[in-house]
Amino acid sequence: MINLTKKQEKAITSKSGYKIKIISNKPTLSSIKNFSLALSAYLEKESDKNHV
Repeated sequence: MINLTKKQEKAITSKSGYKIKIISNKPTLSSIKNFSLALSAYLEKESDKNHV
């Protein structure tokens, strides 16, 4: 499980524009799926910036 600090979580949320919720004690399939989707969308957006 990926443990992020509140600061990191906030940074990812604000940079990506996606709300990422992380449930640390009981990760559900949907929370993991949402996290991966948001993270990949964020990374895609970041790589697009670098190619310009």
